[in-house]
Amino acid sequence: MLYLLKQMYSCDYDENIGLIVRAKNSSEARKLANSCCEDEGLIWTDRALTSCNRLKEDGDSEIILISNTGE
Repeated sequence: MLYLLKQMYSCDYDENIGLIVRAKNSSEARKLANSCCEDEGLIWTDRALTSCNRLKEDGDSEIILISNTGE
């Protein structure tokens, strides 16, 4: 399954603000996000700071994620 993880607060420069992760469940998706993201700390398992939503395979055409904190 695919999961969209996003920070729920304003970010500093050079931080990951969103990820799309393939995982068996949302807990695994959050742990994987923590394992690859260092600048923002271990925030991805904290439900107060980040969201984690399962992406459906079907649906309307749309942009899923644009992730950029650079200048």
